[in-house]
Amino acid sequence: MKDVAPSVPFPVALEEGRELTLTKLPPLTREECEAQIDRLLSIKIKRGDRLLVVGDNACGKSLFRDIAGQGFKVRPMVVHASMALRTSNMSHMGGIAGMVRDSEWLATSHNTVFSLRKVIEMADPAKVKANSVGEASDKPVALCVDEPELGLGIAAQRGMVDWLLPRMEEHAAKRSFTMLVTHSPIFVRAFAEAGWTFLDLSFVPYSTAEGWIGRQDTEILDPETLEQRAGILFEVVRDRKNAARAAREAKGKS
Repeated sequence: MKDVAPSVPFPVALEEGRELTLTKLPPLTREECEAQIDRLLSIKIKRGDRLLVVGDNACGKSLFRDIAGQGFKVRPMVVHASMALRTSNMSHMGGIAGMVRDSEWLATSHNTVFSLRKVIEMADPAKVKANSVGEASDKPVALCVDEPELGLGIAAQRGMVDWLLPRMEEHAAKRSFTMLVTHSPIFVRAFAEAGWTFLDLSFVPYSTAEGWIGRQDTEILDPETLEQRAGILFEVVRDRKNAARAAREAKGKS
């Protein structure tokens, strides 16, 4: 991995005739997506890992999150503070300050803060195991926090870092592994400085957090290319799942 971005000039007009030349991220080929899936599957997570995961949109971060822990002898239960949790009807999580959680006017930032606090508070391994039954009660517990910056402005992101980092550090000592997935330079710098393992899943990855942070001011991913990347990556994942299912069925019939 090199901290050098590919150079495809893309001038962007600024005020007073100034220009900033950005790198336009290109569409992907199926072969590139196949290689990316192989790369994600090859990454080994160890017990006690504290992972700081970044990457371009539509590079496979969600897939990596979902397959995390597959290499363990006993696959851990993953407590997942997901984006869906923060944007869906949250009335089942109760109220706060007398407000109804599924009110349409509630700010996304409010849902982010409330749900992350709730999940972190409920995610102690002892509590998770106490609420599990059968074999699940004996499994190790992992924690994944997905894009905690969702809906938060700069000041609120700084406040969330101050609140979240020590709590994730505390949980990391008790868990199989702990993972933060983010697009925010604020979160990246803070967690990297705290010694978390930096992992860039971009198609052209950076080896350091500072290199990745600097990259954010040099690249552009337009909506059409983002849709193309997401679509072809989805096709590759779908085709692999279908092939694996067909192989299992054929084996079962033999």
